[in-house]
Amino acid sequence: MAPTELAPLFDPRERLSLSFSPRRATRQAESSAISICMKTLGFDLWDEQHVQDHRNVSSERVTDAALGMLASLTEQQHLWFLFVHYFDPHYAYIDHEVYDHAPAPTAFVAGEESMLWLKQKVPRMTARDLSVLIGRYDEEIRLADAQIGRLLARLGELGPADGTITVFPSGHGEEFGERGAIGHSTLYDEVIRAPLLVHASGPGVQARRIPDPVSLGSIAPTWLDLAGVPFDPARFDAASLGSLAYGEASPTDCTPIFSDSFNKHAVREGRFKLMRDATTGDAALYNLDQDPHETVNLFPKKPRVAGRLTKLLGDRRKAPTIQAPTFESDAAMREQLRELGYTDD
Repeated sequence: MAPTELAPLFDPRERLSLSFSPRRATRQAESSAISICMKTLGFDLWDEQHVQDHRNVSSERVTDAALGMLASLTEQQHLWFLFVHYFDPHYAYIDHEVYDHAPAPTAFVAGEESMLWLKQKVPRMTARDLSVLIGRYDEEIRLADAQIGRLLARLGELGPADGTITVFPSGHGEEFGERGAIGHSTLYDEVIRAPLLVHASGPGVQARRIPDPVSLGSIAPTWLDLAGVPFDPARFDAASLGSLAYGEASPTDCTPIFSDSFNKHAVREGRFKLMRDATTGDAALYNLDQDPHETVNLFPKKPRVAGRLTKLLGDRRKAPTIQAPTFESDAAMREQLRELGYTDD
């Protein structure tokens, strides 16, 4: 896979790049995102010099910093972990003329409006209005893909690519008017169904495309599994996908997959998906095989399925596998999260 040709492999819309080399042991990080409690996660170095407001374009500088770290890490003779966060495929939707995916602004949508304005006005937007925003977002994806290509190309030049596990997860997708909303403050599939690519090498490793959904919670145990590092599966919120790399198994329909966004929670088990708002108590149940666009709420019609999935959500929240760090958000942080499209408050 040529690293500069990543764009066709990524369909939805935000990108993260993470690498783990089983030959090394230093953990370092480079971030361009808003940092919330990340310093508690155990990195030896957490570099947030590029953390700026959401209108800042940072992908090139993030890659430059990561390349500097990579040069140092690959000279070491022990395990290392590098986390690189690309934040540009995100609001604000910046016009990158070099990629030329976005049509010209309309009389109603210029592309420079605030997220709060977009959320309020989306019911009045035409398909042409929305195409301005979607085109700009696609340009941001292309920008991030090009910078990830730079990083992977240099990794190959430095030599450790064959012994490095590289993972590309996407934090979330983006809504562009599908349900009268913009951003990513819901748990519908246009937001939470995102790509996950894993590159690893070794005896018996097979290239596979897995159509079944899996959890991003599987990334950490998968890394450890592929690297041959012993770990306790009970400490993780999802199972390792390591067996998939060797063609030994496929995800099972009975494995529940959980998603969370502030006060909203969802679980998918097989073809059924339940979403619940912990603040309002509203719930919706969908059969994704028959209703992939999640338009027919089956919650009142299938009480047994709804009850089982509701219990799964409740049990998980009462006794979570992982105790995540907590923080108190102030008014400024809540406003920033609203502006970025994470909440509807």
